[in-house]
Amino acid sequence: MIRTITTYLLIFLTVVSANAVQTRFTMDAPAAVEVGQQFRLSFTINEQGSNLKLPPGIENNFDILMGPSTSQSFSSSNINGKITQETTFGYIYILRAKQEGTFELRPAAIEVGGKIFESNSIKIQVVKAQSKPAQPQAGAGGSGGNSAAEQQQGKPQNVELGSDNLFVRVEMSKQNVFKGEQIVATVKLYLNPNIPIAGFDQVNLPTYEGFYTQDVEIPQQVNFTREVYDNKIYQVGVLKKTILFPQQNGKLTVEPFNMSLLVQQKVKQSSFFDDFFNSYRTVKASITSNPVTVNVRDIPNPPASFMGGGVVLISLRISVLKTLQQMMLLL
Repeated sequence: MIRTITTYLLIFLTVVSANAVQTRFTMDAPAAVEVGQQFRLSFTINEQGSNLKLPPGIENNFDILMGPSTSQSFSSSNINGKITQETTFGYIYILRAKQEGTFELRPAAIEVGGKIFESNSIKIQVVKAQSKPAQPQAGAGGSGGNSAAEQQQGKPQNVELGSDNLFVRVEMSKQNVFKGEQIVATVKLYLNPNIPIAGFDQVNLPTYEGFYTQDVEIPQQVNFTREVYDNKIYQVGVLKKTILFPQQNGKLTVEPFNMSLLVQQKVKQSSFFDDFFNSYRTVKASITSNPVTVNVRDIPNPPASFMGGGVVLISLRISVLKTLQQMMLLL
């Protein structure tokens, strides 16, 4: 009898534990901001809490301008007849960066049901304030330096945005390698966050002469994330990722390649009524990459059993398989 009661009790506790809500408390903010720039520090939790405490020492590097503003959302899902419902509570603060540097925000804390829960920690890189790019404005009549015939045909006009505002580059994981050693080449597009991009007009990606190549599958739609490059903030999108294996010694150069992008250009208003209509038009901006050089050396002191290309080919296949497996795990 006692054994039966104990069994039922264990089953009951297991069911209760399985159905118990796991508290999730997360903190989020941009990875990079400028000095003096306002941004949002947000918190989300799947249970109603109280006494939210911000990360300790946050006011040393950031001004708290506003907050918290609170929100509440409800979601419901039905998977194979099992209905799941969840309420999410949000807290938003408006901060402003005081100085340059990379700062770690330690976990925030909140009280739920008499217990204290901590969020994740995050890092924010603060860079020098950047001036907004001077977008070339065109008059409402459409004179931008191109012929009237081109404008009537609807062809986008060519504009120059400056190499600091829009550029493309090949990022190499290594630039000094041995023959047959693996390199990961990533083609990245860098865009000033203040320049709205509408799409691609023509794209020519690099050809890797002197390398054995294996393309890495990436999403077809380019996803832009915020990154810091040369101490400036850019929206960065990955256009292509390729695994390279140099097949000859010496200096191998990835030659420049070019592409054209469609950019939203602000049109100068000619009357009061223009404010009520679309004040942007699409123009074309062309960019060219810089060449990238890889220094390749021969394998030092090959063993007596070295069979030349056969061994290199086997190692290439093994390296490709390992790399693809790692990529699959990351995805």
